Amino acid sequence: MPSLAASAVHATPSALLRMPVRGYRVCISLKLRCKHCFFCARKGKLRVDCPSNPRHKQRQP
Repeated sequence: MPSLAASAVHATPSALLRMPVRGYRVCISLKLRCKHCFFCARKGKLRVDCPSNPRHKQRQP
């Protein structure tokens, strides 16, 4: 019977290389937080995207 440590060694590389991705912050009033932020509308929702700082991403509920 293989141990848990042995099964972790045989995990797929894609499972080991997952990077956390921050989603959109939900805000009632959207604000541009830096000079790189811009408004965009997708699927009937207004959003703020920022290529330089992903933490600035916002969307309306």
